[in-house]
Amino acid sequence: MWAEKTKDGKTKFREQYKDPLTGKYKKVSVTYDKNTNQTRRKAQIVLESKIRDKLSRTIDDQVVEGITLKRLANEWYEEYKKRVSPTTAYHAGNTKKTILKLFGEDILVNKITSRLVSAIFNDYLYGNHPHSNDMTKKTLWKLRQMLKYGVIHEYCKEDVTKRVEIDWRNERKAPTAITDKYLNDEEYKKIIAFAKKVNPDYADLFQFLYLTGLRCGEAACLLPSDFFEKDGKTYLKVSSTLNETGVKINNAKRGEAPKTQTSFRTISLPKEAVKIYHKRLKSMKHQYVFTNKYAHNKNKILSTKAVDEFLKRARKELGITKQASSHIFRHTHVSKLAELGIPLYIIQRRVGHSDSDITKQVYLHITKEANQEADSKIDNLK
Repeated sequence: MWAEKTKDGKTKFREQYKDPLTGKYKKVSVTYDKNTNQTRRKAQIVLESKIRDKLSRTIDDQVVEGITLKRLANEWYEEYKKRVSPTTAYHAGNTKKTILKLFGEDILVNKITSRLVSAIFNDYLYGNHPHSNDMTKKTLWKLRQMLKYGVIHEYCKEDVTKRVEIDWRNERKAPTAITDKYLNDEEYKKIIAFAKKVNPDYADLFQFLYLTGLRCGEAACLLPSDFFEKDGKTYLKVSSTLNETGVKINNAKRGEAPKTQTSFRTISLPKEAVKIYHKRLKSMKHQYVFTNKYAHNKNKILSTKAVDEFLKRARKELGITKQASSHIFRHTHVSKLAELGIPLYIIQRRVGHSDSDITKQVYLHITKEANQEADSKIDNLK
């Protein structure tokens, strides 16, 4: 390492290394304000790090050597979060941290074998702090995505997760009845009546979700500008969701896009939904149409977590056994449209689902009941 004075009086520290691809010497440098023992030590560390980084990009047999799992994971994550919602990115970031903890940040990617992955994930599943099959599969899937990224960028030769052997736990659960996924008329009316007494803001929200099929996050960040009239009909343009995961509620804000690409949609509003909208407009004190005057945040933002806690309380007091979250109003909307005989593809488009098992299950269950009822009536023909 040597030092050179710059025109502005600072000191530029330089070091050279030999590029294995060309055989030529190249230089790296770092600049500090002073030339002292302390800055020279810092410079030496930084320059050595830069040289290691340069050499790690040297290709040997089509694989970039010296790439750590931490570097791969961070590069993959930067690309991944550009394609997904902030909520999805937040959860993926947590999974990334878990993977780095399991394998160690400094392990070289090309040293990760299928045997090692199998051993680590079997321990993850059955070890001192056991995890469910579902959590283990989700974590393994994220590692697989990282290694696929690594193969594309020539950081490793193959995705070794294809050959892992996991001794999956036998987790037999009683199947959840599809009728538990949505509310019947009596249950719905009970919850609305309870909300009107305890928190009218929630009552308005629940009715709106029931009438439109929106997700709670989509409704929570609606602006008056999202509503418009055309040919005497009121429409709603759904183009965003509330970004509240992983941040304090005061920092929650309207996102740039909804949950998925198919969530972008424009829907017509039934008259009752229009009434709720105009009612909210008259009392608006904040930027969003739906707010909670009891919320402990500056903008009175509706928190999905708080909504679900309220529903948990309502279920307990009303004796409703269904595991109701805010999503149950969305599924109930699907059930009511199915009762009206609206085709599945139109329902899917209205709720912003390109493909949802629950939406299909609710639809098929309702239509099956309707067909059975019709068959019974037809039998009475004389």
